[in-house]
Amino acid sequence: MIKPITGSSEAGDNWIEAEVGAAKCKDARLSQRLMLILKTMFESSQKSIKAACGGWAEVIGAYRFFNNQRVTAEVILAPHQEATRRRVQEQRRVLVIQDTSELDYSSQKELRGTGPLNCENRRGFLFHTQYVVSEEAIPLGIWGSLVFARDEEGAGPEGSAGRKQKPIEEKESVRWLEGYR
Repeated sequence: MIKPITGSSEAGDNWIEAEVGAAKCKDARLSQRLMLILKTMFESSQKSIKAACGGWAEVIGAYRFFNNQRVTAEVILAPHQEATRRRVQEQRRVLVIQDTSELDYSSQKELRGTGPLNCENRRGFLFHTQYVVSEEAIPLGIWGSLVFARDEEGAGPEGSAGRKQKPIEEKESVRWLEGYR
């Protein structure tokens, strides 16, 4: 049985509960599992899920959680985005920084859905995130995020001419405009 984290005095628990405790996973057990995973990752932020978990059963529980169709990025991020919105409202001015990072899964030959990355032989996903900071450069949260695979069509130098002819709405670079909007 998963123990709820609420009311614990351990470092991070109160912050985690306040930040994402309102996550609506449509099942109390999933919400409890989310709190457990976040607590584990908060305490071992430099480790992988497998290394951070306290045993094989906890690793399997985390993987099952992320493979559950009822668990989506929107469900997990919604309460954090609401907390970020509240922090933003307290500020006179904020800066929203957009960044795209590569998630390289080239070694995972069986993984489906990946796309080409910036180097010809690398495959994976792109992770576009909007970070919100105060005027004093204090992080306030993540405003939005998008994970996607680059299309095969137009990948590499030979495809660049065709990309230039497309309207911005059909290019992957539209994420910068959507983030601005």
